[in-house]
Amino acid sequence: MIEVTGWADDQPISSAVTEARNHRDGKQWTTRSQITRADPGAAVTFVVGGAEDGIVRWSWTFHPQGRGTVVQQSWQLLRLDPVLGTTRSQLSALRDYMADSAQTTLTSLAQWIAEERQPDTTRKPSPVGHQSR
Repeated sequence: MIEVTGWADDQPISSAVTEARNHRDGKQWTTRSQITRADPGAAVTFVVGGAEDGIVRWSWTFHPQGRGTVVQQSWQLLRLDPVLGTTRSQLSALRDYMADSAQTTLTSLAQWIAEERQPDTTRKPSPVGHQSR
């Protein structure tokens, strides 16, 4: 589940805050992130924990190719945090996990995009200036 504040016309804007539920190894937690780059159709970047004191930076870039889009995902650890690990072996395991999960993330993104392109005949238009998420 992702809740977003600070979007305009259903598009992310820099400084918007998102809240997401995550899960790994049978554990579940909620994170708050701040969008630091928002170029609709080209790129989006957010920092888990906020731009000032974040833990991880996630970035996606989008490049049209033929009838599709090439999506590149990157992930950068900004500082050590006990939640993610502090030893070399824990951080190596985290890096391997993130590399392995990239395909799952990108597949989920493609599915979400495909579903979003389908017209929703049950949703009523939001009032001007207000988008519900």
